[in-house]
Amino acid sequence: MIDKRLVYLQNYLSESLHMELHEYMNISNRQLSRLLNQWQDEGHIQFNAGLGRGHKADITLLVDVVKEVFSYAIEHAHQMTLEELQSYINLPWNTETNAIIVTSIMEEFDSKVQKGNALLDYVYTIPEVISPCASIDAVSFQVIGQIGDYLYQYRNHSIERKLVKYDEWNDSTLHIYLHKDIYFDDGVLMTAEHVKASLDNIISCGNFENHFESIEQVEVANAFEIMIHCKQTTDHIKLLLAEPFTAIIRLEDGHMRGTGKYYIHSKDNNQIILRANPYPKRQPQVKQVYIVKSKTRYDKAFPSIEGRRYKKFCVSNALLMCNPETELTLEERSIFSNILFYHFKQLMEEEKQDFKWLTHTSAFNNTTYEFTKPIKFLVDEYNHHAFEKIFIKMKAQNNIDVTIVPIKHIDYLNNNINQFDIDYVWMMEAYKEEQPYQLYDLLTHCKFKEWYEKNIYCKNFLKTFDLNNKNTLKNSTNSFMQELDKNYYCINVYKKYKYYFYPSYIEYIDVDDYGYIDYGSAVVKE
Repeated sequence: MIDKRLVYLQNYLSESLHMELHEYMNISNRQLSRLLNQWQDEGHIQFNAGLGRGHKADITLLVDVVKEVFSYAIEHAHQMTLEELQSYINLPWNTETNAIIVTSIMEEFDSKVQKGNALLDYVYTIPEVISPCASIDAVSFQVIGQIGDYLYQYRNHSIERKLVKYDEWNDSTLHIYLHKDIYFDDGVLMTAEHVKASLDNIISCGNFENHFESIEQVEVANAFEIMIHCKQTTDHIKLLLAEPFTAIIRLEDGHMRGTGKYYIHSKDNNQIILRANPYPKRQPQVKQVYIVKSKTRYDKAFPSIEGRRYKKFCVSNALLMCNPETELTLEERSIFSNILFYHFKQLMEEEKQDFKWLTHTSAFNNTTYEFTKPIKFLVDEYNHHAFEKIFIKMKAQNNIDVTIVPIKHIDYLNNNINQFDIDYVWMMEAYKEEQPYQLYDLLTHCKFKEWYEKNIYCKNFLKTFDLNNKNTLKNSTNSFMQELDKNYYCINVYKKYKYYFYPSYIEYIDVDDYGYIDYGSAVVKE
């Protein structure tokens, strides 16, 4: 069998690549020299070591490498393991050959994937559109996090590189050097052009343009280097590029192409099927994921409570948000919030929901009150029934008038709450717990930002965010959030927990900081 690594050599000789051959093959100069001598001894190439150091002009191919490797792969695909199939899929085939061989090998790869380990996850709805720029719902970002990768990632209370090999600041320009062996799920090598196009798309998006004010321009330096020109040097940019909405996604004929562990195999109104992306070097042990909105289907998969494995984690935080422009007095805000909390906690205990109550709850009293105005409360369709019951009680027992402003969940997500004439809204948000990252998340991808992004403190916080001053920022953000809580403008009411049940052959599975299951982290028992 001919060494399939010769495909890299043939591709290198036919392309104008601005790098040394050993860099392209991701091996040392010494290893390359041994390989070239070995291939020459085997009669595959003619190699002049005295002149070349691996340069194109000094190597001549004596066989049609692509034809030989192609024929072998097609003939033996059915006998290969998933790992072996992946190694052939990852070869740098030319465009014409790639269309044939990847299709053929992918059929075999997918066939083995379907027979492999699978996971089932329940979600409340399947979004119509999944896009880093257009989506703001939790399900979309759960999927995007599986199919896409980020330049950086926040982990263990620090920022780490992911798609970035290394970086450096030159004045106020961040130079980012990308890994040279990252592929999208259709086999296209990720380059600086793809990263720039993805970032430009997000930066120009109306949902997030305010957060990228410090970026003046994204420029391609070469195939694997981009330059982000900023107004000033700040690690705020790296944290921003680790946020869920900055996943590097390539749009191709209406399809999202990512470099993550999975790709979207199919999607309809009832389910999303993710399958293992064959290109990452570290393959997930779970090869297929079904994300379904049928609770019945999910429950049937785990009929017996005893013995089944599960992961308990915080999926979101409940925030009672009062419009900073409300005409309600501090006393009225205090009275309303405390009575609401009493009834809401009582309701959750009756329904045996799993939660951790975070705020003080005053003892119930049936005092009647006269407020300066009726309270207007924005309520989405999923919470309508619960709040309607509570507000009926508050009117009967405390003479507090609350007008529900109903809204569909999709409209709540897609519309700025500033356009509604309301005093209150109940938010379920996922964010990092530690300050200053908590406020950062609230101001970047939570509905909180719509009432506070123009707040003087918040604008200055984002503008001057610098992790070198983390302790100062932590104290400052804690004070700001405590002030909002003390004045009953933003109260963190409780943590909502979720139980994720999974098959007994899964030994371990992880959850990220936003309460999203990381399917690719699953470890299958030997």
